[in-house]
Amino acid sequence: MDRQHEELIRFGSMLRHINTEINAAYVELAQAHVRVDADWQDAFRRSYDSVYVPLAEKVTRYVRHEGPAYEKFIEEKKRALERYRFGL
Repeated sequence: MDRQHEELIRFGSMLRHINTEINAAYVELAQAHVRVDADWQDAFRRSYDSVYVPLAEKVTRYVRHEGPAYEKFIEEKKRALERYRFGL
C-alpha cells in the first residue's frame, strides 16, 4: 500500500503541474489571438480558425472543467486511501 499511496501522490502532483502548464499556454495563446485579431483577416486565418476553434473549445473545456474535476477525483482517492491506511 505504501507504493500505491506514493504513486497516487506523485501522479496528483504531476497532474496539477501539467494542468497549470496547459492553462498558462492556453492563456498566452488566447492573448496572442486578441492582439492579432483585428489585423489578421485573410484566407489563411479562416483556414487556421477551422482547426484552431474546435481545438480551443476542447482545451477550454479541459482547463475549466475536466482538469480540475480529475484533480479533485485523484485527491479524493488519495484521502480515501489515507483513511484506509492511517484512519485519517
